[in-house]
Amino acid sequence: MPFLELVNVKKQFGGVRAVDDVSLAVEEGEFLVLVGPSGCGKTTLLRMIAGLEETTDGTIIIAGKDVTAREPGDRDVAMVFQNYALFPHMTVFDNMSFGMRMAGVPKTEIESRVSEAARFLQLTDMLKRKPAQLSGGQRQRVAMGRAIVRRPNAFLMDEPLSNLDANLRVQMRAEISRIQKDLGVTTVYVTHDQIEAMTMADRVAVLHKGILQQAASPAILYDEPANVFVASFLGSPSMSLVEAGVEATASGVTLKVGPQSIQLSRADIERFPKLPALSGKRVVVGLRPEDIGVAEAQLPEPGYALFGDLPAQVVLTEMLGADEIVYAQVEADWVSSPQLRALLAAADPLTTADSDPSRKERRPLMICRSSRRTATVRRGDHIRLCADLTRLHLFDSSTGLSLRASGGSASSAAMAAPIARNITRKV
Repeated sequence: MPFLELVNVKKQFGGVRAVDDVSLAVEEGEFLVLVGPSGCGKTTLLRMIAGLEETTDGTIIIAGKDVTAREPGDRDVAMVFQNYALFPHMTVFDNMSFGMRMAGVPKTEIESRVSEAARFLQLTDMLKRKPAQLSGGQRQRVAMGRAIVRRPNAFLMDEPLSNLDANLRVQMRAEISRIQKDLGVTTVYVTHDQIEAMTMADRVAVLHKGILQQAASPAILYDEPANVFVASFLGSPSMSLVEAGVEATASGVTLKVGPQSIQLSRADIERFPKLPALSGKRVVVGLRPEDIGVAEAQLPEPGYALFGDLPAQVVLTEMLGADEIVYAQVEADWVSSPQLRALLAAADPLTTADSDPSRKERRPLMICRSSRRTATVRRGDHIRLCADLTRLHLFDSSTGLSLRASGGSASSAAMAAPIARNITRKV
């Protein structure tokens, strides 16, 4: 039985449905991250679990008990907030012990719990200091310590690292992951930062407009996105997406990307068994940057297909040490569906057509990660691109759902109905 379960949970603010029929199960000891763009409903959902927001409809179960109508103090969960919420006039010890003192916990037990948590969080030498004397990372550890000493059933964390600088965020990501694993406490963590989500979570739940798009491990989300929104939202740089025609004959299936015809292998077709039936129709083709390369005299690796007839011109390069990110405009078609374009604009504006009439000639981008040791290109260069077709992603051009055969990820099939509802109702 799951430790935390959300069953058809909804939250309505006037005429706006902030959380739309979300069902999700979290196992005991699991680290689940809720991620999505601003306004997607992730913080509202977390506050509903905590009891800080009333549930319009649905059921919330914690440790086998229906807590939907219970007050926050009766749910045995501890919340870690974005702004730390420390009392400035109290010492670290007093901040960490405040909740226990209000609950009437004996003094000796308070001292024991705080000392144990302070050792765990490396705060032993700071117990007599006040928040103003601490760094941002130390204050965050105090806020976590205040939650830990309560020994709750679950931790709920609402963007706890958003106020920290970049280096400290990296350090605290590792700290929180270590603490959670050592304690083994079920944790639900909210962030808009996909790097935090992918590096910290056992599973990630992606939300958009209050609807759960997909919930799976970071690897499955990245390799088997259930729809175009997840594909475009996760990844930095994001997945390149263009529209292509499908031509199926007795000899096989060909994708028509701009002027380029790409013959798919039998293995490629087996991964997308619905593709032959879509002959004469359009699909959305997606490729991750690491699966696209700048072709030189020869293809970089066996199994790569050459986009030699697909004109590409470099518009931007970003040097990342050993690698270089190359943004190239290609003579291909944007995703044409207005509903899908709206989804993609929320996930990543680079994947959608420019709405400015003065820039209608702007072409879609193919983003590739090129080794600077083998290929260096400059802005304005005309290049040839190649791609690893074994890493190809294909999506339905009207619903945005992945065309991948089910079986690799149960979550893709399970999330099909919410995704279709997202496109038809919410956009």
